[in-house]
Amino acid sequence: MDARIKAAIFLPNLEIGGAENLVLNLIEAFLESDEFAFHLVLLGRGGKLTDRAMALRGRNDFQFTELGLPLAYGWSAAKVLNRFLTLQGITLIHSHLYECDKTCVLLKLLNPRVKIISTKHSTLRHPWKTAAMNFLSQFLFAKIVFITPYQREFYRRNYLVFRNTALVENGAVLPIADPGAAPVSPGQGEREIRLACIGSFRREKGQDILITALNILGRKSVRFRCDLFGDGPDRDKLEKAMEPGANVHFNEARPGISGELHRFDLIIIPSRREGSCLIMLESFLAKVPVLASDYPVLAEKAGGGRRSALFKSEDAADLAGKIEAFLENPADQRRLVEPAYRYALDFSIGRTAENYLRLYREAAGGEETSMAVAGPTQRNMESHDT
Repeated sequence: MDARIKAAIFLPNLEIGGAENLVLNLIEAFLESDEFAFHLVLLGRGGKLTDRAMALRGRNDFQFTELGLPLAYGWSAAKVLNRFLTLQGITLIHSHLYECDKTCVLLKLLNPRVKIISTKHSTLRHPWKTAAMNFLSQFLFAKIVFITPYQREFYRRNYLVFRNTALVENGAVLPIADPGAAPVSPGQGEREIRLACIGSFRREKGQDILITALNILGRKSVRFRCDLFGDGPDRDKLEKAMEPGANVHFNEARPGISGELHRFDLIIIPSRREGSCLIMLESFLAKVPVLASDYPVLAEKAGGGRRSALFKSEDAADLAGKIEAFLENPADQRRLVEPAYRYALDFSIGRTAENYLRLYREAAGGEETSMAVAGPTQRNMESHDT
């Protein structure tokens, strides 16, 4: 008889996004452990990452289920989930994204015995109903996990979430790339400098700011090419805002983009808000220079400019100036590559997975979670119980 604890990981779907990529990276690391039997449960349907999840089925008894529930998850969804968990013998849940969290609050009211861990991925200000859910969940869930120190303070200030919290900073997977395909260093040959921006086409990701900046450069006949990768509701609006001289190319989001980062000379992250921004860590690991907005989460990873150049958030003119400075003197930005790479090595997916396994053990009634916090190598696991 299998004595392992059965754990379910909840996501709404498997479209390409930071949270979804993180979950699949974690599952691949979790499956090296024999302590738990994992089951990935989609409350909705799959997406572009479904094939990746399907490829893991059967490995160390990993299971994958799409429930196909309506998007407005509520009591009916909670009842379906409760029956499903009972049939599967699942007693521990790890919920990702607020769509799953609100159902888990109802699920906990239906079944007080289930243990729930929730990871918060955003720093958005939610309407009052979701704000109330965030406040209530600290009394119902075994642990609420924040992925950056800034996000933890954000939830304390905005939602008064103080109880049963932990800080587990996200780790990245070292991108696998062909070193022989690395771009020619700027100034060696007659090719265009290649820029890239990767993220869903939504206002908080700031591609409209980038398009405005590139339009400014296009009017000055500055030579470059910029590729945008993503899906989302704002794509049409962004394409209409693009001027002919901007030389911007839109690409659909696709799995494995981190393995292509070495093709670009500069990764631009113009976000108005970010949860953790794995693409920044992945760019550091790929040794590609990064130019990011000075939103607090990004500024922290950038080391205040020691590991990545920064521009004033929502300031397209400042972004255009920083891009032009890079195009004129790319070597000045490349000096930041090695410090950024060394920093990113401290945030491995293996360490993040082990920190989550500790939380699972604690929630299941096992060992206590360490509260030690020091530098980046140790600080991505911190617990608070008040």
